[in-house]
Amino acid sequence: PFQCLDLPTVDLTPLRSYVENRELYIERICCELEKGCDRQVAKALMLRLCFGGTFHGFCLDYPTWKNERIPTFIDKFQRCMGKIISVAHLYFDNFVGFSSAQTAAATNPKNVTDDSLQRSTLSIFLQDVEAKCMASTMRCLQETFGLTVRGLIHDGILVEKDDAFKRVMSDAMVLSTVNQYVEDLTGLSVDFTQKNKEVPPSLTAWYECLTSLPPAATASPLTVANVPETVNQVSQQVPEDAQP
Repeated sequence: PFQCLDLPTVDLTPLRSYVENRELYIERICCELEKGCDRQVAKALMLRLCFGGTFHGFCLDYPTWKNERIPTFIDKFQRCMGKIISVAHLYFDNFVGFSSAQTAAATNPKNVTDDSLQRSTLSIFLQDVEAKCMASTMRCLQETFGLTVRGLIHDGILVEKDDAFKRVMSDAMVLSTVNQYVEDLTGLSVDFTQKNKEVPPSLTAWYECLTSLPPAATASPLTVANVPETVNQVSQQVPEDAQP
């Protein structure tokens, strides 16, 4: 989350610009890369940079991008993130979860330089923060509204609302409650939005299988308290381009 990176000694203009104009950045990447890319690849590139990766490292995943010229605005963004990475430990040492992120990064044998260690640490730390926000959201939807969480899709949560629920709860009421709930638990302000979606036919069988399970076989509600252990298991898989 951008709020975690609001550091007084770093000019955050490129990062702030991306947060406020995300779609414009995605479109510019698709247009300005000499060898071209689609929207999904452009999004993946920005996510990689946000979590400590580099343009060069990302290009290694795409052989057709070999020797691709880095666009000026992406270079500025990458340099901004590099400055954040270099000073993050000065500001986050007392932030809950940062020390555990440092420990996890130190156990990765690929982190042989201070720079790669710092990049991995920030990546794991931000993943933990994001996961706690999402866990708080799931907890609110389950405990406050009694909704069943059907799936976690990146930074989105899929829930099923029946007609009875829709009659008594407006979308605005749900979103407002979730926003405040997450802020109370994490101290971070997340502006949630809602997208109404039809369940794809390919997932219908999966849903039927899931809902047919007896109560004892279903997973217990995910709470903020049990997130760190789960997240740390996933966070060990730091992308290789977290190294310069």
